[in-house]
Amino acid sequence: MNDLIPNVNNPFSENNKLILLEIYKDLAQPGVRKVGLAIETIFDLLNISLIHIKSFSEKRKMIFQNNMNKYREKIEYIDEDKICDIPPEIGVPAFERLTYTENKNISDLFINLLHKASNNETLKEVHPNYIKLIESLSPDEAKILCYLYNQKSIPFIKIKRKDINGQSFAFLTEPLTGIENLIPLLFRENIDLYMTNLSSLGIINCIDMFFKIDDNLYDFIKNIYKKRIEYYDSTIDKKKEILDIQKGYYEISTMGHLFMECCTNGDDEPEVFLSRADMKMRNKDFIGAIEDYSKALPLKIYETDKYEINFNRGTSFYHIEQYEESKNNFIESISLANDLKSKILSLSYYSLCIARIGDENLCLKILNEDIGYNKNIELYNISCTYSILYLKFNKEEYKNFALKYLEECLNNKTTTKKYVLEDNDWKHFQDDEDFKNILNKSK
Repeated sequence: MNDLIPNVNNPFSENNKLILLEIYKDLAQPGVRKVGLAIETIFDLLNISLIHIKSFSEKRKMIFQNNMNKYREKIEYIDEDKICDIPPEIGVPAFERLTYTENKNISDLFINLLHKASNNETLKEVHPNYIKLIESLSPDEAKILCYLYNQKSIPFIKIKRKDINGQSFAFLTEPLTGIENLIPLLFRENIDLYMTNLSSLGIINCIDMFFKIDDNLYDFIKNIYKKRIEYYDSTIDKKKEILDIQKGYYEISTMGHLFMECCTNGDDEPEVFLSRADMKMRNKDFIGAIEDYSKALPLKIYETDKYEINFNRGTSFYHIEQYEESKNNFIESISLANDLKSKILSLSYYSLCIARIGDENLCLKILNEDIGYNKNIELYNISCTYSILYLKFNKEEYKNFALKYLEECLNNKTTTKKYVLEDNDWKHFQDDEDFKNILNKSK
């Protein structure tokens, strides 16, 4: 006789077993019994009956199952004797949200909260108000939380105009931190709203009567907003007014620290390293990007993140001319690609590395067999590969392919003349007349 959850002293009702079976499919998976133990007492309070789950749309069912699998993976590492009943004021609203919360940044906060609430050693860190805080956050604000976790304070500047006698003034901006330039946000233009919301929730406090001694912190922010400062300076009547920069900072509140300690992964939060690495790549700090991508890899990350990390690390190694390391990362990203476009993108960069290394036969195999008829998906990278083959082996056919595909890309506007001229893969073509004619024809 096969018990649904293999334990002779199984405490679960048949109905609850069936619900767990509907969620997890295989109840012998590690951690499923612990899930049952943690939520057994709140099953009846949840609006998640077997009939209810079966009525979910396929998308909603997939969202719930993905979230519940992440929760299972989290509590799998808690000793069974430390598993405790999740308080209903935490468990009921959190699990309800996991049935439809698709955004990873928000769902992870709920899952981390449930993880702490499932362990009798960390239950004391949990507060019911954290549910309301998470519900009040946008996905971008959840990303900002990850950035803020290890920050003691966040310096800002406020631009103001004041009369030359100093008797009156008016602020022209909200506090400017530059955070929207440091981490990838969905809506960078909403940063003022985000910081105001985090402040109104009590997670951060705005200190504008004092400032940090280190002027380098503020010089960095002024440089980010240099154009905005110049614009405002051009709008004032310099006979009557002057432009002034007020310095201040946000500090993380005590409650904010406790909330982030409970609901984020803290130092083990992959988003911290991924956001910082993406920012470094945009600023062409490829060595710094590699360091942060490498820190994220050993952490618990999803397969799509693994693909992006290996791909981005591969491109970073390529830019600093470490082609063997770059090649290895692209081999990994090819194996992790879950769609044709991602696979061809990685293959095209892989072919570039192999061309740089000088393995002509392998490079041609990648181009003609592995990529084959899918060249148009990443035609610019293919043209660059032939450009490097021409550099390495000086064969006219490689030059012809390189320029033919480049011209197609310029005509299709999948690249620009400016980008090509700045691309090191075309540096050896700068004095070539055919190359110059193709660029000159491009608008």
